[in-house]
Amino acid sequence: MPEEGIRELRHEDILSYEEILRLCRVFICLGVNKFKVTGGEPLARRGVCEFIAALKALPGAESVTLTTNGVRLAEFMPALTKAGIDGINVSLDSPDRRRYAEIARRDLLPAVLEGLEAAAVLPDFRLKLNCVILSANADDWLGLAEMARDRALAVRFIERMPLGVAERAEQIGEAEVRSALEAAYGPLQPEELPLGPGPAVYYKLEGFKGRIGFISALSHKFCRSCRRLRLTSSGFLKTCLQYSTGVNLRPLLAESPEKARQAAAEAIERKPAEHFFGKSELPFRDGAAMNQIGG
Repeated sequence: MPEEGIRELRHEDILSYEEILRLCRVFICLGVNKFKVTGGEPLARRGVCEFIAALKALPGAESVTLTTNGVRLAEFMPALTKAGIDGINVSLDSPDRRRYAEIARRDLLPAVLEGLEAAAVLPDFRLKLNCVILSANADDWLGLAEMARDRALAVRFIERMPLGVAERAEQIGEAEVRSALEAAYGPLQPEELPLGPGPAVYYKLEGFKGRIGFISALSHKFCRSCRRLRLTSSGFLKTCLQYSTGVNLRPLLAESPEKARQAAAEAIERKPAEHFFGKSELPFRDGAAMNQIGG
């Protein structure tokens, strides 16, 4: 979280739940069948559980998952379960209360851990813990990995995308985390089966009930297999995190779902073949921060 906070949007500047559902019907017509509700923080928006239930009920929607900071997760788990949520990702960059407060700008770690436990007790539930690899949390990598020892969850270490203020930040990658984990626990054994359709690569550690995963867009570029699209809260369809190119679907949806469908299909056809993070000169670079585009 930036020290100065974030720029807030007016309520009228963001999509209504009804608009999102109409666009999701458009995406289903284009072959999209898996949806992730993210933010910002989705559990801060009134009516989110009813929205998830409606999204899950759309004909052709195969799965609906959620990414949350976990602060209100314990409170919402019963309603999310009732809504039919298929999996939850909890963003947690440190299990140390002081460092968590420094990174998140909020002293709320106990609430996050309570939410994790509320989700972890559900049988056969897809629970993943996301940690962005930072120099500030290098002392926490082992503590985070330990959360997968006695719980059937996946702890994923994510290379930081150089977007917004992070463009100037020090880049630490998968190699440093792997080295620390293997020095402490022994070799990481590749997991044969994926834990979902995303880009994460998973490993097993001896004596661990859960899994360790890596999402390494910089050191292990996975653009060739990327099938992801992002719809921002204002209705802009992004086909790659790095690029500002895409299409604003909200005004087109107001005209007709067919116009939105045609524009989305054309944007998907133009999806960039790969990102070029790390290069100084790049046309169509997006200057937005991750919290503005669903990170």
